[in-house]
Amino acid sequence: MVDKSDLDVGLDQLRHDVAEQRKLYVSAKIALYNALVRTYLWWREASKIEGYLEERFEQENIGYHFKLNRPNFNPVIRLVFKMQQHLQNAQISNW
Repeated sequence: MVDKSDLDVGLDQLRHDVAEQRKLYVSAKIALYNALVRTYLWWREASKIEGYLEERFEQENIGYHFKLNRPNFNPVIRLVFKMQQHLQNAQISNW
């Protein structure tokens, strides 16, 4: 049977584990945002070369729809992050 001291030790371990997980989460989120910024900057340069992105999308079998009045960044995310066409659509849109 477990006593209070065992539970206290377990609670301390859980708190330690959660604190470590939080550090990893924050670090991963910062790394993601850094990658998204670098992707955007790369896209700005790549979009200056007419046809380059379309050619890369075709090579990688990335389908996309033209947006009438704004760039469609989703295929760029798929290209850089190597995400499949119909998987993780909500995540791609959020990014």
